[in-house]
Amino acid sequence: MPPAEIPDSPEVAPKDPDSREVQTFDMPKPPAPPPPEREDKSGPKTSSSQWVVLVTLMALVGLIGFYKFWWSPRIEAEQAAAAAAAAFVRPWPERATEALNLTFESASGSELAAAILATFCEDCKQPRLDDLDITPTGSNLLAEVSISWLSADDQPGSLAVLWKSAERKHISTQVILPQGAEPLPPEAGAGIDGIFKDQVLQVLRRNTAEK
Repeated sequence: MPPAEIPDSPEVAPKDPDSREVQTFDMPKPPAPPPPEREDKSGPKTSSSQWVVLVTLMALVGLIGFYKFWWSPRIEAEQAAAAAAAAFVRPWPERATEALNLTFESASGSELAAAILATFCEDCKQPRLDDLDITPTGSNLLAEVSISWLSADDQPGSLAVLWKSAERKHISTQVILPQGAEPLPPEAGAGIDGIFKDQVLQVLRRNTAEK
């Protein structure tokens, strides 16, 4: 048996190397690097409540320093000065005694006697302050003022006024007459009380006022 014939395979034309299709692949781009972090040079952030606490503490420290280093020493100095001044201020009765003696040793003594006499005897004459006896009694002053005069027919007369007073308040007056003398009319007693309350005490307060 004759051998079978093998059919010829179709001829394949050689491919042009330049005519080959080139397949490209899009490679994914790498992610962009994150932007660099900026350095915060302002320091740690402080909340509003922390600022309030800080300002309050600063104000408190300032007040404490103000009181301790300025106000407190000033108050202590004023108190020390007041205490030192008070130590050198004599009691009012003592100063009033000296002032009354100086006042009525002069012509004012005769003026006081004339004012007392005018409350009950317009015809009397030659009023004179005979004696002034002053006794401090605690914070008050007790003064006995003795006066004399001549009546219209040259008969001598006399009386004493006992005056009690505080530094800023008139307390009382009492008229002491010699034994057997006629009592003074009520308006005379009121007039004498007014002289010591409205005149003598005012003069005394001016003369004993602290300079």
